[in-house]
Amino acid sequence: MTPFNCNLVQGPEVLIGSNFEEFGDDGRLTSERYIKTLTTLMERLKSRT
Repeated sequence: MTPFNCNLVQGPEVLIGSNFEEFGDDGRLTSERYIKTLTTLMERLKSRT
């Protein structure tokens, strides 16, 4: 990926257990716990650019 000069995120990963309980019928994530975690990680990623 070096020739493309892209920002790779090596970690952390977010693994969602019991995913059938964490998503609504529309396919959107409903778990506040995971929403908060993903929001924090995306904010960190945005701050790296």
